[in-house]
Amino acid sequence: MLQTYEHNYAAFNNDKESIHFTYYVEDQTGYFIYATSGNRVFTPGIRDMGYSVYASYDYSSNNDYTHYNASVFYGISLNVKFTNSTEYLVSFVLSDFQFKTESTVGNLGFYETEYGESIENYTVTGSSIYELSFLVVQKNIGQYPASTPYGETSTFFEVMGITQSNLDFTVTFKAEITTTSGTYNYDYEILAMPSGSDAITMDNYMTATDLITTIYKGIPFNKVD
Repeated sequence: MLQTYEHNYAAFNNDKESIHFTYYVEDQTGYFIYATSGNRVFTPGIRDMGYSVYASYDYSSNNDYTHYNASVFYGISLNVKFTNSTEYLVSFVLSDFQFKTESTVGNLGFYETEYGESIENYTVTGSSIYELSFLVVQKNIGQYPASTPYGETSTFFEVMGITQSNLDFTVTFKAEITTTSGTYNYDYEILAMPSGSDAITMDNYMTATDLITTIYKGIPFNKVD
């Protein structure tokens, strides 16, 4: 049985008055927000609460087995929350994926699977909040001799002379989410890796997060109907 550890309720009226109540089941605490106008109005609906990145490393040999070609894979998951516990996701579409800034090494692309082919007009659809994710592959970021002694993954980045700034890229895309209460959209811009995270220190894989912990600070989606 699915357990709910947090209950949220939010509402507003035509006079620009809004309320928001959050109750935490585990410690039986909560808070109530009342706002009257301007930027302090709490907008009910869906909120962007940050994201997480699962980065992994892999390599393949060249044709004569003298060097290894390295690649990095990024599984990026969105963290969204509803301000009302009675509202549920029906379906979503992530589309219009672009690289706003690109890394200085390798070849970036959007992929359905890690070892598939790059998809030009990439789109992700689903009907579960747990499916709000996508995959970016950074192929052929560098090469090193096959004779390199095996050690921590960070050793290979060092041999290739790659720093985090070489790997950094920014992706933009549009999210449209339909719920039991209507349709919302939001324009995303995500840095991989999140600020303060360093993929070159990973040991084959790592998870980095850029999360908003308080729903009041989350960024509201736009309701379109």
